[in-house]
Amino acid sequence: MTWRAVCICACLAAGLGAPVNAQDTTCEPPEIKRPEIDRAVSLKGLERELVECGGDAACTAPGRSLYDLTSIDGFVVDTRAQDIILVGHRAEGGRPLDLDDFVVMLRNALNLYARREGNTIWYTAPGVSIDPRPETIARLQELDQLTGGLEDYADEWPEFCEVPQDVRILGVPESRAAAIMLEADYKMKRFVNGQVAIALPGYASLSDLSLEAARNAAQSDEAEHAIGGLTRFWFSAGTHSVTADDDVIMLETANVVLLDEAEFLTREGEVVAAAEPNDLAREFSCAFSRNYRAIAAEPEHAVYADLQEIFRWAALARLMVDRDAFGAAGFRPRWLIEDYSVTPQSLPATLDGISEIRRWPEKDDPEYGQSRVRLVLPSCGGVAVDHSGLHASVLPDLSGRLAHMGQIVTFYRDTLTQVFWDVFL
Repeated sequence: MTWRAVCICACLAAGLGAPVNAQDTTCEPPEIKRPEIDRAVSLKGLERELVECGGDAACTAPGRSLYDLTSIDGFVVDTRAQDIILVGHRAEGGRPLDLDDFVVMLRNALNLYARREGNTIWYTAPGVSIDPRPETIARLQELDQLTGGLEDYADEWPEFCEVPQDVRILGVPESRAAAIMLEADYKMKRFVNGQVAIALPGYASLSDLSLEAARNAAQSDEAEHAIGGLTRFWFSAGTHSVTADDDVIMLETANVVLLDEAEFLTREGEVVAAAEPNDLAREFSCAFSRNYRAIAAEPEHAVYADLQEIFRWAALARLMVDRDAFGAAGFRPRWLIEDYSVTPQSLPATLDGISEIRRWPEKDDPEYGQSRVRLVLPSCGGVAVDHSGLHASVLPDLSGRLAHMGQIVTFYRDTLTQVFWDVFL
């Protein structure tokens, strides 16, 4: 048997995609029972308190962290107090939410970040994109088409793989929310190529999956074998389920999933979708999605827990606007919408591409002969927080559970001016 040497050269860039080849529900995280809500925050009281604090950072800090809420679950329309009450829970040791994230997502849902050109308004869902330049993709495709010479280029790979990629922030300003989306996407590239190692059931990096496929091909004495092509990965909204009655909206399920799409560069320099997915890329993205919560629970990967909350804020902001919660309550948080100062975060205009080279066998050995299995694994990706179809996930609560919950939330409010309070269901 003549074994073939394997060289994996993974060049990881990023770019925003639209959910074209969505996964089925078997790729979603398993259902879990969320903790019961235990804290309520008055949006009217929060706004009033922040206005009274003025520019005093110590005074505004509790409100900007939403009084220690660590996860948001829904809201109650309190017509008696003419108020919107945010409800969620506090996890011991959890990271408090940030009011900036809610305000940014609410302003997006209200089209305040939309771009006007004449009589046309261009709306963009929140997202990020790290765009590989066409000349870089073209060079990767040239190498992907080589017949056995890739090993000669391995040492030169980082020279053109790690060239800067262009960062685009979509639908939101440069803010904490944008920074979280950008960090989550950029870090995902290291999961793809195996630079971030995690031990979870059924999980393997795309580099590991590809290396295993190449080994199997080599040991079966197949002819020259290539596994390559450009794959786009992006974080998107997975399964969402919402229950509602007249006064209460609860976000029961709000999954974040990693999607994938095989792509290629046309002669005209346009990146377009391929007809068939990359099976190994699909296996990786599916495994990442199933293990999303477990990954996010690790302290070193907490950015994915933050990203989960960004998606939840975006969903609830969209529901508030689409269901006219402010009109129903008789209260519009005008100061938060128009005057509240979101803390700006300076984000890079470019980020370097991420390269990874793996060889098998690791050292030259005459036993393996001269023929090679070649693997080129460039990828791109992004984050798209698009909840435009969320209304289809809203189901009426016929059990009376939400009506009872709304009564309990308002019952524990001592006065109509109380800003936050504990809830016991």
